[in-house]
Amino acid sequence: MSTIKVNRLANTSDETVMEIGADGVTPSFPASYNPGGFPLPTWADNTGRPASPIENTAGYNIDKKRIEFYSGKDPQNNKDKWYRYNTSVSLGGVNTYNDMVNLNSSLSGYSYNDVSGVRQEFESQGYVLVSTPCYGGMAESMNGTSSSITSRGYFKYNEWDSSSQIRLSDGFGNNTLNGYPHFIFAGYDGGNYRGIAAQMYRDYSSPVRLRDFFYPNQNRNLYNFVLNSDGSTREDTGGNTSTIYSDNQNPNSNGYYQTSRFAQDDGSWGFRIGYNRLDGNGGGYLNDSSSNSYGCENRNSGDTCCPQMFWGPASNTGTSNYTFFFAVKYT
Repeated sequence: MSTIKVNRLANTSDETVMEIGADGVTPSFPASYNPGGFPLPTWADNTGRPASPIENTAGYNIDKKRIEFYSGKDPQNNKDKWYRYNTSVSLGGVNTYNDMVNLNSSLSGYSYNDVSGVRQEFESQGYVLVSTPCYGGMAESMNGTSSSITSRGYFKYNEWDSSSQIRLSDGFGNNTLNGYPHFIFAGYDGGNYRGIAAQMYRDYSSPVRLRDFFYPNQNRNLYNFVLNSDGSTREDTGGNTSTIYSDNQNPNSNGYYQTSRFAQDDGSWGFRIGYNRLDGNGGGYLNDSSSNSYGCENRNSGDTCCPQMFWGPASNTGTSNYTFFFAVKYT
């Protein structure tokens, strides 16, 4: 049995089998190991993988800088099952920004209802999927589960119960965005993947629990970063964006209303750039400025009130076929 170590692959005797070169990309093998006897094919990004891979084999993705293992076809959807090891193999570039770049590539092949597939992509980068707000399930009708989320309109309440600490944002070229606990979330408009965003809670400068984003029920200041599906970006560091989710959520001390109902009344997931105090119960709302809004909301009504998917200029304000996938990574 082998052990995956930082920057290298070693056996249980700590003998190096493979090591990543100083460029952070090129794999090398020590003289004691013959590459012919330890084959490790390489490919560029997901599109360069072997067309007909052999089950239970591995390769090195030179673009994503990660080891990828192929375990065969998923019996439920007949898609290839790849397991990616970014969190076990540190290749000098594991940070929030690079995680988002990696996810922006891997998430593009899914749709709004491919919950398990999207969840596995987040997990491959070390994240936990904690909620899937959607039309019909974002506040009063958002149900809870303590298992891995497999459906739209759920929140994973045991993550709110947990005392695990959310890691701080890092890796952004604009240093103002670094150093805050945060969500990252992806948005799907039907079969169109719109992109991934980071929502930083800038009132905190050290790791906090997930519940601290919602309890006590109060306004919280944000910085935000958007990475669109086409690779374009948008930064929000103006200091005038904040959210309370809903001033009538009535959360318990763990940050949700009940295990079977996330909010007592209304709620807005996401953010509206340049607006202070986004509030699903009393306003202002995402709908008030769709070109600056990212997320979805129950706008002082019911969870089926608003067939609107907000993703800035790409917002679709006439669809119920959307899902947002919110995730966190712990320290």
